[in-house]
Amino acid sequence: MDQETTEQIPPVEDETKQASSAFKLLSIEIFVVGIISILILSILNYFNIVSTSKIFPKELDWLPERENPDKISSIPKPTPSITQETSMISYAKEVLRPEFIPKLAPASIDYYRDQRYFKMEHSRGGARVDILYFESLDGLPMDINVSIYNQGIPAIKKDNFLPFLEKYFIYAPETTPSDIESFTIDGGGSVLETVWDNPDGTKESRSILRFETWREIEEPVTFIQACRLFQENPLYSKNTCFDREL
Repeated sequence: MDQETTEQIPPVEDETKQASSAFKLLSIEIFVVGIISILILSILNYFNIVSTSKIFPKELDWLPERENPDKISSIPKPTPSITQETSMISYAKEVLRPEFIPKLAPASIDYYRDQRYFKMEHSRGGARVDILYFESLDGLPMDINVSIYNQGIPAIKKDNFLPFLEKYFIYAPETTPSDIESFTIDGGGSVLETVWDNPDGTKESRSILRFETWREIEEPVTFIQACRLFQENPLYSKNTCFDREL
């Protein structure tokens, strides 16, 4: 009789194992369903089908979201009608005598402080001609300038500033020595500069920059320059194309 009673006791250990296996299986299923749900929500949110991150910003603001093309296109951006290279050559044609005008060529790109600049280097008419176009990092024009490089020439005084300038540039306003400013810049360069206003609101500069020694060159170096300042340039209000020495 005791033997029959013992045989009727349920196998508790087997039931515990079964319950544990069922719990593990259920946990795996919940985990898989959770991962799939997150993927679905992410896809719906990314493609703006259902903006769950906006419906539940506190809980789901971490979900990825694609930029709205309409939103991007609404941000104001500079839209120049011509390329920087074309602008550079156009300005060179406007200010240089014909024998110094370079041909259109790809410009190198570099950065200076918080600006980006495009540069062309040419040898024309027995002189080196550099054209630089500066713009802000978001594409607003800062200034454009043409520089003629000379080495070993005598220092230019105010009295012969215009005659020397007009060897290279085809236009300069009526200028007298009193309209020419003389100052120095960082690095020891001495400058003669005249500035006037253009009808389109830009400022125009003609200048001669001279270094007694420059880099590895042990003789005087002179740059004869034409420069156009746009209103976005901080130097515009200072009425000069140079950072002056304090």
